[in-house]
Amino acid sequence: MTDPFLFAKGVALGIAIAAPVGPIGVLCIRRTLIHGTRFGILTGIGAAFADGLFGLIAAFGMVALSAWLITVKDALHLIGGTVLAVLAVRTLLHAGHIERDPETGRTEGSEVTAVVTAFLLTLSNPMTILTFATAFTAVGLAETLSIASGLILVAGVLVGSASWFTALSFIVSATGGRLTPRTLLWIDRVAGVLLLAFAAYMFLALYLRW
Repeated sequence: MTDPFLFAKGVALGIAIAAPVGPIGVLCIRRTLIHGTRFGILTGIGAAFADGLFGLIAAFGMVALSAWLITVKDALHLIGGTVLAVLAVRTLLHAGHIERDPETGRTEGSEVTAVVTAFLLTLSNPMTILTFATAFTAVGLAETLSIASGLILVAGVLVGSASWFTALSFIVSATGGRLTPRTLLWIDRVAGVLLLAFAAYMFLALYLRW
């Protein structure tokens, strides 16, 4: 019999795993402040899709795929660290500057890019699978799930993760206030340094085989 609270448990797990501030959180906050709430939400959606994929792997016990992802974690760390480093350098070099379309007045960037970059960055940490597996065990979900219950659980994870980043975007947007050039400059500087720190951590983890 399917657990009636399975979806709610998935939502709770999705929020718990997404909540700690990491590179995606930094991107979500910066994109919300610089480009608007829509871009912050789309960043969160990209991360949520990756969390959902990892949750799907863990929920169905796809051992072969999990093992494969862990065997290529060095390459994924390298890719993720490189993407973060590029984003950090670009942010620092363009600190305080927003490019707008002269006709539409829209800020730079595309919705597709916002989703894809967040998805790839989240996907660059395959150890998230182990986090989900541990979390599933902790809440009594380690038993073999049916296809239906597995999909319900993963849907909850995806909704929970996306909901967290959506809420974060609205909160940042509501409290961000009007951006002055000086405020914008420091937002970019802080975000750039934090992204650079996350990139350095990923490269260090690669070097030390964490």
